[in-house]
Amino acid sequence: MKKTLNIFKTTLVFLIIVTLFSCKRNEFSGTLNLQANNKSILALLKNDTTFSILLQALDTTRISGLLNVYGSTTLFAPTNDAFRKYFQRKGKASLTQVNMDTLKNVMLYHIYALQYGSSFFLTGSLPVTTVEGDYIGMDISKGLKNTVLNNTVNVIKLDVPVTNGVVHVIDDVLEPPVNTLYSWIRSQPQYSIIAEAFQKTGADLDILSKVEFDNSQIIYGLPFKKMKTIFLETNDVLSKAGINSFDDLARKYSNSYKTTKQYTNPSDSLNIFVRYHCLGREYFVSSIREEYIESLNPGDFLIFNITQGITINKHDETTIVNGQPVTTSVSVKVDIDKSNIVTKNGIVNSVASVLSVYNPKPVLVITRYNPGPVAVTLVNGTKSTFTNSLMNTLKNDPAGQAAVPWLKWEYFTNSMNFDVVAAAFGTEPTLKYNQATSGDPYYMQLTTSQIFKGKYDVYLIYALQSNIDHNVLFTWDGKQFGDLVNLNSLTDAFGNIVVNATKTQQKMQRKLGTVTLTELKQHTLKTQVLIDNSRIYFHSLELRPSN
Repeated sequence: MKKTLNIFKTTLVFLIIVTLFSCKRNEFSGTLNLQANNKSILALLKNDTTFSILLQALDTTRISGLLNVYGSTTLFAPTNDAFRKYFQRKGKASLTQVNMDTLKNVMLYHIYALQYGSSFFLTGSLPVTTVEGDYIGMDISKGLKNTVLNNTVNVIKLDVPVTNGVVHVIDDVLEPPVNTLYSWIRSQPQYSIIAEAFQKTGADLDILSKVEFDNSQIIYGLPFKKMKTIFLETNDVLSKAGINSFDDLARKYSNSYKTTKQYTNPSDSLNIFVRYHCLGREYFVSSIREEYIESLNPGDFLIFNITQGITINKHDETTIVNGQPVTTSVSVKVDIDKSNIVTKNGIVNSVASVLSVYNPKPVLVITRYNPGPVAVTLVNGTKSTFTNSLMNTLKNDPAGQAAVPWLKWEYFTNSMNFDVVAAAFGTEPTLKYNQATSGDPYYMQLTTSQIFKGKYDVYLIYALQSNIDHNVLFTWDGKQFGDLVNLNSLTDAFGNIVVNATKTQQKMQRKLGTVTLTELKQHTLKTQVLIDNSRIYFHSLELRPSN
């Protein structure tokens, strides 16, 4: 589905479009009538001589009108001293010597069409681009009062209140990024080895030098710029792994090093190593969550972890030491101090050790039918929590159930409840359908997180309210999964004795079958309950690595 920002929701955004697409450069076409606002951003600038050059720049580029309307706007406001730093850096004597198109882009780079007080600040970036279309890098590691933008610009005054947004005062002029990912890397000697690897594999042109746009997404009247993210090792990091030149890197990672040296071949292992360092989206350190993201080498994922620091591909490895197995935790740490670099087409992050391609082994995956008091956003934009009433409201509304991505359900007369079965699951609420004595079949479809490739035994964890027969049909990813199952039977389909079988309100673990997963993806288990008067407490689905 196309994701298009409605650019006509606010007068501010409309004026931005007019500014960007004037018939004549720096001139509006038609008459612009603005409602006066004596406490607006523009009024603040006019009443403080500290911003006289900024006001001149906004007037010259015809942007000042944007800052006088009612709405929600954020302005990072350079002082006069900030502009003097900028002039000196650019070899200019005054504002009049700055190219008009350049100045307009620079000014729009200081403006957000949303209000972001300092409570939104984080190390990385604000969640959207500026009106100019690029991100501003942000570092609050030394506290909000010491916020640094784009690694060099200090915020010297936060949260100046105005009626149409907020102003933050800065000590230098912010400049939109001009370097692509590749040109930035080439300008940094500490990345010379990995830069040569990008060049020798062809990724410099195919990935790092292209500035691409998505015409299906329109932001401020312009096509949305596609961003990438790269994770890089400095020469010092590579040196610690015994890699002191590109030749060392190729010798270690290329399967064609001793023969053809066909590094541009996508099947060459050095080429795969390089593309594994790249993501097809912007990913600041502050955006990192517990998740898997596919790299630009299709089928290979980076696995992010945020417990005990921000790491990639955290896993245990077992080695034999003096005849005894020793298990250690292995991961690649993200070097925050060398990350969140904003370029014209992507974000640069650094890692503290070599990021090799990781093929994860199967691990235990548990998916709860009721994950707890999770907030969901309904299709009408309102927020709710995952409750009994929500399930009853959405029982025959597939579109509405999109707000609950891990579960789909349908029933006809009675209700779903979250019940606590202390004997079985302690204080964890489980999901139970209060079925009447009349025939009333129902189903639930549970969606897992992304699961590593491998072979797994599939277990249903549940409890029964009564020891009558409970006939259920399962489907896995849309295909029937085994035969009709009586959840009250003593044994599973494989002859295993089910713990607590026939006992009421006790935790039961029933093996449903075995699956072999060939790619990292999400999966679904659909449970179709067929028997009358069913009382099943559904707790979770477990995928256990199979021996």
